[in-house]
Amino acid sequence: MNLATLTVEGEADLLSELIDDLRLAVDSRWNKGDQLRTGGTHSTSGFCATVADTASPGRLLPEIRAFLEDYERVLEGKDRTRLSGELGVGITVGNSDQYIGSILFGASDMLKLGQLNLTLSVSAYPPSGQVHAGT
Repeated sequence: MNLATLTVEGEADLLSELIDDLRLAVDSRWNKGDQLRTGGTHSTSGFCATVADTASPGRLLPEIRAFLEDYERVLEGKDRTRLSGELGVGITVGNSDQYIGSILFGASDMLKLGQLNLTLSVSAYPPSGQVHAGT
């Protein structure tokens, strides 16, 4: 399982437009002022959605690029400073199908993320149920 998730925070009306226009299946959503588990409240509204789920990292990058094109199209003419977000990428490693995994974001990918006011986070993790202890 190789995933890309989008977490965006900002003004509620623009967040709703993004969700509708991109037809996102939202995994979680919160509103400014909603209670946090820690006892505080959210300072902004936001959501988290999975934007790609593929069998290999090689298939993940084209899906991420296609999503970013759609994201950019939806934001065309809108004030992007009203939103901030993170593209989270997770790849599985350590099994017989994919012992080592990698994903290569080029300069143009990084530039696009910056233009869309998105940060990038990349994580590697073992497939569920396969935790290896050090010796």
